[in-house]
Amino acid sequence: MTLGLTGRARRRTAATLVAAAVVLAAPGAQGATTWLQGRAFDQDLNPGGGGRDVNLGSGSTVRGVVAAQGFLTMSGLLPGAYDQICLGGASLVASCSQTKFISLTPAIDHETLLAFETDILDWRTQADIPGDGTLGQVFGVVRDTLGLPIPGADITLSPASGTLFILDIDGTIQTPGLTDSTGRFVVLDSTAGPITVTASILGVPVARAYGVTVDKETAALDLRPFHTIGGTAVNDAGAGLPGAVVAWDFDGSVTTVAGGGGAWSLSEIAAGLDQTVRGTAAGQVPAATFRASLAETPNPAAITLKFVSDASWAAIQAGFSITQSAGLGAIIGRVVDDTGAPMSGATITVDPAVGTVGYFGPGHTPNPALTATTSDGGFVVFNVPTGNVVLTAASATDQIRPAVAPAIAGTIAQGDLAAYSVQTVSGTVFDEAARTTPVGGALVQVFEFPTIATIVGADGTFTLNGVPKNTLISLHAAKNGFVDSYTFRRDSGPANSRTQDLFLPSDASVVQLYAERGLPFDRSRATVGITVRLSNGDGLVGQTVQVVPGSGGVGYVGPGNQKIPSETTIFGNVNILSIATGDASILAVDLRNDFFSIVQAPMAAGGVVVDELTAPCDASPGVLANLYPCDGAVFKAAAAPPTFQWEDDVASGLSFQVQFSADPSFTTIDFSSKNSSQKFIPARNWKPGKKKWKKILALGVGGSPVYWRVQQRQKSSGTPPVDTFSAPTLFIAP
Repeated sequence: MTLGLTGRARRRTAATLVAAAVVLAAPGAQGATTWLQGRAFDQDLNPGGGGRDVNLGSGSTVRGVVAAQGFLTMSGLLPGAYDQICLGGASLVASCSQTKFISLTPAIDHETLLAFETDILDWRTQADIPGDGTLGQVFGVVRDTLGLPIPGADITLSPASGTLFILDIDGTIQTPGLTDSTGRFVVLDSTAGPITVTASILGVPVARAYGVTVDKETAALDLRPFHTIGGTAVNDAGAGLPGAVVAWDFDGSVTTVAGGGGAWSLSEIAAGLDQTVRGTAAGQVPAATFRASLAETPNPAAITLKFVSDASWAAIQAGFSITQSAGLGAIIGRVVDDTGAPMSGATITVDPAVGTVGYFGPGHTPNPALTATTSDGGFVVFNVPTGNVVLTAASATDQIRPAVAPAIAGTIAQGDLAAYSVQTVSGTVFDEAARTTPVGGALVQVFEFPTIATIVGADGTFTLNGVPKNTLISLHAAKNGFVDSYTFRRDSGPANSRTQDLFLPSDASVVQLYAERGLPFDRSRATVGITVRLSNGDGLVGQTVQVVPGSGGVGYVGPGNQKIPSETTIFGNVNILSIATGDASILAVDLRNDFFSIVQAPMAAGGVVVDELTAPCDASPGVLANLYPCDGAVFKAAAAPPTFQWEDDVASGLSFQVQFSADPSFTTIDFSSKNSSQKFIPARNWKPGKKKWKKILALGVGGSPVYWRVQQRQKSSGTPPVDTFSAPTLFIAP
């Protein structure tokens, strides 16, 4: 048996651009824990840290290991918490990221910087500041929203600590000043404790990161531009509250006073942290919003901060015959449908199980006899110990998105639990061996929402109603005589309906697959059988596949079911046997150029993930698009000189030249890959030296675009060069 479809090879010649960006994970099963997927980058912004231990700065028991090419997945995280991702290992200096918000919806784009011990020792040697065995250091990079380094930034630390140096493109430390083209800096001998690092340009703060410095460790901070949030402060009647003081929960120094109609705006919210705000107003109980990341906030410019008046709060307590303790928190919320209308019949669960839940009757009247929401949709949780709780609403008719609520002493946190908009998913269940034979009578369900299920018809077709939109979900198929199969966790998207077929491998075929590898079928572990493809359906050649966190044995399948030892063939087929159960990511990466595709999937005991891993091609290239090998050339953005690579599946007998220009028409060639002895090179990749890379970057000072192209010609030919790639691609130099 061979799991996975066959494909066909196809040649490509058009040029495009790709940067070493991060594409990361998907929401998992709803619950009181969450997970993230991400990647580690070294001081040159190249992927690194493979084999390093992963843990949390808070001292949590959650552990992991960085996989090859810097990929990592961590599960069992507490939603709503603040923490740092720390990388270390035997004899290595620990390196911890800036403080991050752990969202309930798993983070699919986490990036973390790390500093290697050799780099730290080199910086200390250059500065003549040997480590004394107690003090630590801060390493950081200032980057724009596209991930490219920002030059010309002034770095300040609060509280002031250690000695600041700027790192240039060669890794040479410079006396304090503005960041250069790499955006990097280092602070040696930082004292232990919380630290805030701000990057400013011409005196205006543009980026900030919050970290924790620890003796004999490195705080590796990635400073990204601020974002702005705003909204309205209102009382319990819905009227605006001008004069209300509104502050960002994470950093109370980021504050403002609500204006006319209660409108407010906060413009220095650091990337990677939540949008929670607190507020105070005369005659009102202090208020807070529910906790949510930027990605979880439907409209960051329209956040409603709801207050309850002192009189109303006293009446609510009396109505439920409960006295709220001043040292504990309270939560008031609504359950609403996908249009925002109040929803009746929903019951609230608090995780952990703390506090006392009550429900409001029509007209928002306290009613201690109620056991579920009414047409008011409202509920209250009294006397919640300080910290974060996960609120879940159960309804017989709707799937409702859970939320994280902060319990703050003397404060009422308010927000909504909203039902998902839903879609219909239809398809056919096929026998995986032939992929054309339908399997009737199978169970099909949504893995994350197991109550959404159906039994397929005799013709193998099925329809699932009420599937949440815009949520990454996996479909599960099961039938006697077959091994349970699962799809990748895909974004269900905004459409009202979509089609997705499923494939069931027979039990005998999976046993045979293991036998071909000389292994018994271990039903306590999981299996993967996938095809790696281009978006046009071609099998993707040259991809190395792995499971993150690492487990299982990878096998590549070629023509005639031939076992290939190292990478995918033109068929793109891959089998991975005996994988540890739990949340995991499937990664396909081209080691020559760092082109990668990564998805998340549930690894269920005895189950098989059967799906297609499609390369994220893009017909309209952007500065940070994963395009190789879909359309040709590659530019890997990095602080260090990058590698430029172009299609390696073209005609033989060619030589090439890489050219750079500030002019899109290339009337003037500012720099090229030629040297005194060689104008055209036979290789299909080129890496500039540090000096030439500095000159190339200098073309883009001030954000000017720098264009590049590759020309080809037949070797030893008198024919003029031909522009291999019809449209020169673009990157924005720092």
